[in-house]
Amino acid sequence: MDITNNGTNITVHPFSKCSPTDCDWGTKSNKYTGSPFNILFVVNGSTESLAISPQGTQLTVVDTSSTNGTHTYLLDKG
Repeated sequence: MDITNNGTNITVHPFSKCSPTDCDWGTKSNKYTGSPFNILFVVNGSTESLAISPQGTQLTVVDTSSTNGTHTYLLDKG
């Protein structure tokens, strides 16, 4: 996942494991108004709601999907 900022606007570009090739979710931007930072993507007909928040030197990403349930990821910067 690529995350950048320009002032108070945050841009998120997630990817996921798909077969035969990885899925590129595209790029979305939204204004940062506090933690968690929430942003929506539509991937292969599924609505993915990401809630992104800092946790020490890492990021917690909670992905709530309309088709795959809820999954929580802890991401390292890098």
